[in-house]
Amino acid sequence: MKVSASTTPDMFNTLINFHDLREIVMTGGTYTWSNNQEDPVLEKLDRVLISREWEDIFPNTMVKRLPRELSDHNPVILFSGVGQLTKHIEFKFELSWLSNPDFTSSVERIWNKRCNAATSLDRIH
Repeated sequence: MKVSASTTPDMFNTLINFHDLREIVMTGGTYTWSNNQEDPVLEKLDRVLISREWEDIFPNTMVKRLPRELSDHNPVILFSGVGQLTKHIEFKFELSWLSNPDFTSSVERIWNKRCNAATSLDRIH
């Protein structure tokens, strides 16, 4: 069977549907690729697809987008959930921190650390 570039996406989608695969929702951001320009083009090129059987065995599977350092792609990591405690981590600001004499200088030192992020959103992450 001869496969042309125009039939490849159709075949890929047919394969996904045939095997009843679903995408794991990614945390840590939406896009996995940027052209690294001042007005960037952002795309989601990387996805993780799993079967129902995988999900039955690993119900706590997670996918996380990691910060981009050198590449135009963000690395994506898959956690199977085995041996992990799922815990919601919430940031809380304590007003008492402001009374610490080292607070302002510590925040300034951390804030001014070199950050290899291409976009403002990546810098915040």
